[in-house]
Amino acid sequence: MIYRKHYIPLESDPNIFTSLMHKIGVNPTLKFVDVWLLEQDEIQNLPGAVQALILILPPCPAYEEQGAMCQSLESDENEEVVWFRQTSSLCNIALCLQHS
Repeated sequence: MIYRKHYIPLESDPNIFTSLMHKIGVNPTLKFVDVWLLEQDEIQNLPGAVQALILILPPCPAYEEQGAMCQSLESDENEEVVWFRQTSSLCNIALCLQHS
């Protein structure tokens, strides 16, 4: 997929995300944590209820090839999961922080 815009990628560090969110007024009791596996045992060991999940994937040819297929997807207003089509390269972290 060819993007018209590119952004400098942010470090995917939960401490940086947490600090940034607290500085812009998010409840200080909330925080970001790393989740390395989406297995049931891993999810059960998270500290508290999950409010949002940001999935970070490195760019790869397979992802880019499937991008065309994903462009036709749209979120159903009745779904609990919201999907945003990425139209600029490397901007997903900033957008995820805004929407989480």
